[in-house]
Amino acid sequence: MLLSEAELERLHKRFPYPRFSRAEYERRYQNIRRMMSERNLDCLLIIGGSGAYGRLWFNFRYVTNMMGKAEMANYCFFPKEGDPAVVTRPGHSLAGAMLARTAVRNVIVGKPSVLAAIVHEIKERGYEWGRVGIVEYDPYTSIPKNHWEYFTANLPEAELVFVTEEFIAMRLLKSAEEIDALEKSAELGDVGIRALQERVRPGMTEGEVFGIVHEAVLKAGGEMGMIQLGSCSMLDPDINDQRPRPVERVIGARDIINNELGIFYNGYEAQTGKPVVTGEPTAEYLEMFEIAMEGHPRYRLRTLRRFSPGHARRQSATRTADRLRPGAERGGPLSLRAGWQIGLPGRPCLHAADAYCGQAAYSGTFPRRLLRYRSKRPALLEQVPAPVGARTRVG
Repeated sequence: MLLSEAELERLHKRFPYPRFSRAEYERRYQNIRRMMSERNLDCLLIIGGSGAYGRLWFNFRYVTNMMGKAEMANYCFFPKEGDPAVVTRPGHSLAGAMLARTAVRNVIVGKPSVLAAIVHEIKERGYEWGRVGIVEYDPYTSIPKNHWEYFTANLPEAELVFVTEEFIAMRLLKSAEEIDALEKSAELGDVGIRALQERVRPGMTEGEVFGIVHEAVLKAGGEMGMIQLGSCSMLDPDINDQRPRPVERVIGARDIINNELGIFYNGYEAQTGKPVVTGEPTAEYLEMFEIAMEGHPRYRLRTLRRFSPGHARRQSATRTADRLRPGAERGGPLSLRAGWQIGLPGRPCLHAADAYCGQAAYSGTFPRRLLRYRSKRPALLEQVPAPVGARTRVG
């Protein structure tokens, strides 16, 4: 079905989701078509689905602004000529409040098969003998096996080409509007951390602590995104990581609450994490805070001055590693993350834009900062000091 401009405008007014400008989408479409031309592609199939806190919609949202309600796999059909289309099943995605998200007017409804609708569209345009680019959820999570088998069986003459890495590389070049969305996401992370700092009290359940973050960030205009928390006593620690769901545990008078927040704004995510404590940190935790935070002032004062857009991630992380305390060890790279694993014997530690320090598998702290560049100058996105729990007493 083809939504009229008037209907789309009516939906946008009735359901005022955050939106990017029409000029922003035109910029994206031009970049996509440039990439398609370089790869000699007739069309793209861009998958999106419900998973990984909603991150599996990100490529799909980049083109359409749409996301599903509970669908595991919708597609955007992006031809080399003409307008892109959302391809979905009948049901939830066709409700007015869901369609109101869309930045594209063309919605192709599978009856009920999304795959059959895609194959029909490809054949209608004469692309069944051409090159069809597939953009996966991410470079490590492909389309479902039965989707691949359906496409190859019903498009035997087409050349199916995975172009996920090329698509993501294009997305990494952010516009001013995208950077604004990331900055808003970082602000929302601060909202969640401050809510923990101000409201957590001994005697609360871990579920109540999760509720504090959810309430604060949603009230401030964020999407759910990723909210992970994990609490334990600093006197008898049994965690060094955070969890996606609460356990039936009551917060104590000398607890640490590790957290990792990735609150979305308009489909963009800046992550943060600042440990919160409900009493005086133990000597063990004070030492871990010192180790974890050691890289931050050096990172800011020495290393960031020498960073600039265009430097390889590995080069940037290595510069930070070289400024750790004597005896620090550098391990292997973490793909798509901060760079290199860095640690002290018996205490794995990650220093870069992230800093993580843990003892064995039972205790740890997780401070995280995010950066952005404008006019070749780096700046921190979050304003809450890291870690909250190192010097701040809650309770």
